[in-house]
Amino acid sequence: MADDDEGDVKTQGKDGTQEVIRIVARVAQLVFFALAAICILALICLALPTNNDNGLVKTVTDLGNSIAGPFKDVFEAKSRKNRDRAMYGNYLLAAGVYALLGVVVGRLGSRFASRSS
Repeated sequence: MADDDEGDVKTQGKDGTQEVIRIVARVAQLVFFALAAICILALICLALPTNNDNGLVKTVTDLGNSIAGPFKDVFEAKSRKNRDRAMYGNYLLAAGVYALLGVVVGRLGSRFASRSS
């Protein structure tokens, strides 16, 4: 009887570990997707004529600047026209990298959760 109880506890422990791994991977995936979405929204606010005095526009562009910061000078240009294009490229690169990280984290989480069974 005691052996059966121990087997149940071990099975429950693995199921609990799987669930924790899935939850952590899902949350991380959602965070990366949110970062990508903010980059895209900031790019839209910068590319289109928006009211920079609007609180929502200012918040989105400020967040976008912070999030895309590591990719700031990947593409550079000297002329005004090309500077805008370079900035758009940097924002798109940031969004793509964050979206890709979200996919990778989600898949790795699924694999690790299924392996711990």
